[in-house]
Amino acid sequence: MSATKIYLLIGLFIQLSTSISFAFRPFRTEDAGISPLGFFAVELGNEFRKNDDGKDNVTTFALT
Repeated sequence: MSATKIYLLIGLFIQLSTSISFAFRPFRTEDAGISPLGFFAVELGNEFRKNDDGKDNVTTFALT
């Protein structure tokens, strides 16, 4: 078996073995700034999604 066929089989296997993924909730603002020294920020978010399997309600809590 030639090297090209092996690479094609490996690529096909990788493509077929991947799973579906969803993006995470974006930052609250467009910049990814940090808190000043000695301070912290709390970011609370909620995401609701309805799909064929049912409903998903995800609450996230980020401490920076």
